[in-house]
Amino acid sequence: MKKTAFIFLLLLAGLSGAAQAQTARQLYLGYENTDKIAASTDAGKTTKMRPPKPPGKPGAKVVIERMRGGKLAFVSPNSKFRSGDKIRLRFTTNYDGYLKILNVGSSGKVNLLFPYDGADDRIKPSSDFQVPKNGDWIVFDDTPGTETLTVIMSNKPLNFESEDELRDLNKRAANPRDLTIESDTDATYAVTTQSNLENPIGFTLRLKHR
Repeated sequence: MKKTAFIFLLLLAGLSGAAQAQTARQLYLGYENTDKIAASTDAGKTTKMRPPKPPGKPGAKVVIERMRGGKLAFVSPNSKFRSGDKIRLRFTTNYDGYLKILNVGSSGKVNLLFPYDGADDRIKPSSDFQVPKNGDWIVFDDTPGTETLTVIMSNKPLNFESEDELRDLNKRAANPRDLTIESDTDATYAVTTQSNLENPIGFTLRLKHR
């Protein structure tokens, strides 16, 4: 077996093993990272070859900032929130498409948090957005409960004309079995396949207010 072919097989085996151990964070960060070219030497000649596409996937990264007692912290969606806590979301994506963020209150009313006035739901890789806009905050009131924030992704426009259509979009997007999700103290990563983005797909952050 030629040395070039042998090295290529080793590269394949290494990438295959790495794919099995990929976390949502690694899949998010590795998506579309196909520009690197591996080089090997065969009989004193340098041969350029493009390795197989990395096992990255399209998706979104969401960070929750919490202000409590004048102190800012990055927190997990599994944190316990108190009355008077202020939060805001920062999110980025690694795909070219569309994204909406919805809030369903305890009354069942659906509110559109993103896009807000002056923004578009058309997003591009590495775009950094904040919700609410202009440094505003979402404030937890005195009523305990669970606030749900649903992030909906698609590579096609997410159109609606009424709250009922927005509610239907929220239901159709809830398909977590087609997502790989990972949350830690710094961020939540959610990734899926490119084919799954043909239809609205989303994930929900449930923030418990004690």
